[in-house]
Amino acid sequence: KDLQNASKDWNINIRSFSRLASEPVQDVEIYSIEQGSIIFGLIAGIGTATALAKGINEILKVYERVLNIRKIQLETKKLKLDLSIQKIYEDEINKIIETASEKAAEKLIKEYLGDQSSGKGDIGNGISIALKKMFEFIEKGGKIDYQEVADEEKNVKAESLKLAESFNKIQELECDIKEIKSLLSKNPEK
Repeated sequence: KDLQNASKDWNINIRSFSRLASEPVQDVEIYSIEQGSIIFGLIAGIGTATALAKGINEILKVYERVLNIRKIQLETKKLKLDLSIQKIYEDEINKIIETASEKAAEKLIKEYLGDQSSGKGDIGNGISIALKKMFEFIEKGGKIDYQEVADEEKNVKAESLKLAESFNKIQELECDIKEIKSLLSKNPEK
């Protein structure tokens, strides 16, 4: 059931970016399932992959801020403060993600569609929703990557490098969060 839902979500995400890049839409193909992880093979055109990478890079710019809030959230949780404070942190994180997704969608719409008016709002909403879902996926430990093809364009390679750099930064930040969690669990009085 989870596999079916994840496949459906990624189909929707890829369709949104394919529409943005004005490329044909293809269904998600699952090409590998390993113990402990599932890898979805997504067949997409170069324009779709580039748009997807650009969108993810845009929302990952706020990931450090979200992780810093999560860090403070963990620290205040150990202080056993009122639960309403935890809700404030969650609301702020949701607002940050919402705003980043909307701004990224607007930026991509302007870059790909310019002043073209037909379907712009619908595509923008789809991109914004897809970016929020991808942010949630990444925050839960997922990674988004793509393999190069022989005739890949320069701008696709540049976006691929940016994507790899973003995930490396995320990995560093997540290590910091794990270290804080470990320290807090070892020293509950602090």
